[in-house]
Amino acid sequence: SKARVAAFDELVAKANKQTEGQAQIVIPPGPRLGDLVIKADNISKGFGDRLLIDNLSFNLPAGGIVGVIGPNGAGKTTLLNIMTGILQVDDGIVKYHGTDIRNRKSRFKDNLGFMPQYTTFYPKFTAREFLKYMCVMKNIPRKEHAEKINKMLEYVNLSDAADKKIGSFSG
Repeated sequence: SKARVAAFDELVAKANKQTEGQAQIVIPPGPRLGDLVIKADNISKGFGDRLLIDNLSFNLPAGGIVGVIGPNGAGKTTLLNIMTGILQVDDGIVKYHGTDIRNRKSRFKDNLGFMPQYTTFYPKFTAREFLKYMCVMKNIPRKEHAEKINKMLEYVNLSDAADKKIGSFSG
């Protein structure tokens, strides 16, 4: 709607004023977004002599929707892998609800869902089969599987495609 576009443009303008001359991500929390969920402070990550992420700081509020864009090799996947605890930072800290994710271990990952755009692992699984597999991997009691799977399929608008192969989905 025009109101949403206007609100988004206003947020972008405000963020641009806040970040002028600085290399950082600023996501202003809206009135409905609640508490801060993820906070990254001065994170850096490199591989060999290649520095992919250099002194990056940002905040992600609850309910926020964020896109990470950039050319291939820019560090987008590396950033997501850091935020999910798959990779460790070389410098800086990432916090989940105020606690360093390195100290949260499985409790942090119990509340996390991460699905990269290009899945090469399970293309022959249907959406329902994949979610069932995730329930097992996250130790969700079997009696809760159907309810959680149906709720998630509805949430991501895939109820009608629940029995289609993941490999057939578009990015």
